Amino acid sequence: MPSKTITFYKFSFNAVTFVMIVLLCTSCSSIVKSSKTATLTTDYCRPNFSYQYPEIVTTFSNHEDSTLIKKFPEQDYALSKNIGILSLLSQYVNAKDPLKKLIAKQKVSDQLMITNSGINAMAAELDCNGERIQQLSNYLGDINNKNIRKLTVGSIILGAAIAVSSSLINNNNTNKAINIGGGAAGAALGLLTLNPKGRKVQMDIQRNLLRNIWNNDNSDKAFPPDLWNILNEKSFSNSGNKSMRETLKERWQLYAFNGQSDAETLKLFFGNGGTFRADDLQTMSNMYNELQASVRSVQQNMQSLMLKINTLNTEN
Repeated sequence: MPSKTITFYKFSFNAVTFVMIVLLCTSCSSIVKSSKTATLTTDYCRPNFSYQYPEIVTTFSNHEDSTLIKKFPEQDYALSKNIGILSLLSQYVNAKDPLKKLIAKQKVSDQLMITNSGINAMAAELDCNGERIQQLSNYLGDINNKNIRKLTVGSIILGAAIAVSSSLINNNNTNKAINIGGGAAGAALGLLTLNPKGRKVQMDIQRNLLRNIWNNDNSDKAFPPDLWNILNEKSFSNSGNKSMRETLKERWQLYAFNGQSDAETLKLFFGNGGTFRADDLQTMSNMYNELQASVRSVQQNMQSLMLKINTLNTEN
């Protein structure tokens, strides 16, 4: 056998072996386990203590109600009601004794500070989760991109081996077999390049803040009670017909799940975790960021209310 042909056979064997290794390495969709995934799948964003929120008082007399309605715009009034300061505001507005007025205003300021602090704490946790899950998605995405590069290299080598075989092998049957087999392998590589299965990661989620929003259930008190009231108050949304929570849920349904959400998907995103792919994690990160934006938007209402309270003494 000519040395040229022997050399080609060795090249072809090595090329096919390489391609098979690439196929085996990239076609499997195994769960990634590493120190990075171990860190990023741990919920280090959740507070390691329980908050003791003060009781929100929403009861007030008709007289207090009518007085404040005249003085406050609709959203300021609704915000005061949901954070439980209507009674305190009535005391502040109607007090004749300067000391009593000062005490009432201090109590109002204290509650506003607690509400603001709760908003900031919740926004920080949501931001932390969004960044953590985004990093995990990027990590899996990098692994998938490396696999795609391997598939591309394998496809090039396979194509080169088939092209060389056509010029070195005179046996038509052998040529046909190599071309057919190589073509099938090339097609398989092409399909894997276009639609790689990708690697997955196992992540358990016990404190699922997205679940509270989706199920309209804050029984675990993950959200501060006053903030939860605000998220469910229709007057704070732009339309005024649906609450911020309802609007957020509709956006998730439309954009995160393309208008369709099967039981398996809902369990993955709003249950206690499961096996996630990179695109699942990207979607979840986006949802956390959208929720964070909604929570932070409440500070606009808080600013309006505080400015209004600050002008009460100057009004006739």
